[in-house]
Amino acid sequence: MDQRQTKEDEIQRIVQLSGISRSTIFRYFAGKRIRFSSQQSIEEALLEIKKENSISTGRADLSETENTKEVVVSINSSTFDQFQGNSEALSGIIDEAGRQNVRVRLERDMKTDRLGVGVIILGKHDPEESEECSFLSTEHIPFIVVNRMLEEEHTSYVASNVYACARDVCRHLIDEGCHRIMFWGEQNTRVSRDKFKGYCSALEGAGIPFDRQLVFSDEIPLPDVFSQISTMEPSPDAFLFMDDETATVALRLAVENGLRVPQDLAISGMNDLGSSKSIIPSLTSVRIPFRKLGMLALDMLLRKISDPDLLAVKITVRHELIIRDSTRRIPGRF
Repeated sequence: MDQRQTKEDEIQRIVQLSGISRSTIFRYFAGKRIRFSSQQSIEEALLEIKKENSISTGRADLSETENTKEVVVSINSSTFDQFQGNSEALSGIIDEAGRQNVRVRLERDMKTDRLGVGVIILGKHDPEESEECSFLSTEHIPFIVVNRMLEEEHTSYVASNVYACARDVCRHLIDEGCHRIMFWGEQNTRVSRDKFKGYCSALEGAGIPFDRQLVFSDEIPLPDVFSQISTMEPSPDAFLFMDDETATVALRLAVENGLRVPQDLAISGMNDLGSSKSIIPSLTSVRIPFRKLGMLALDMLLRKISDPDLLAVKITVRHELIIRDSTRRIPGRF
């Protein structure tokens, strides 16, 4: 059987197990956003197919092998699918679980009857995240948090340094001659606070005074922010966003308000979505290897489970500043 037929058989089996349409399954494999319930059904079907394949090739039955492990992935059902990075990290967890012969069980929100041998916390924010970490620590259940750098001594994480991500983007804008850099985003999560601190650090390092008037909460609609730019003195010359989705909207609003990007207003995002390089102008961003974070989280959790003396694992994964047309203000640079 050729590779094309094998893939077709897999698609058909996913349809049978999940009840999801072929078009939605193709969108999933193409990395496009689909409903969370559909995504969960597809990934549960993929796990079942991995188990079927292990049986057909003579490997031990996952449900009967004493050495088989089970991992719970604890997510926030209301916001999980709003961020593409969560889906990429979950894909990494599932792929690594298949490689290491581990069952994965998705659970929405925190449960107190944890039956798995370990827990991966993914895509949650305070206070739910802190509450679950506290509970798992008290119950001595091995766990690891994805993409959160936590200070607690016995809390494990695999993360990118979002403080450094925001700092590096802001430093780049400063290097391009920007000194009136606006910041827009939520202010009430651990990640958003760390990004804001990175922004402030870059300004301080360059000797640029912090100006509260240049900082906007996400509670203020972005069109309203752009309507204020023309009245601000001196005029802002850059805009740093915490995500690419919002930065992409800002590119359109800049044009609608008669601003040239990057000549009048440099715009940068974070997380480096797939569309960021194909829009015009292409968007400067920070690439974070979310899928790798998921793979490492599963691997590190299994290490904690196998070695009770390993109290905590704290791993920071390298990010990459991707400079594109939306911030190239100085000719000949990059």
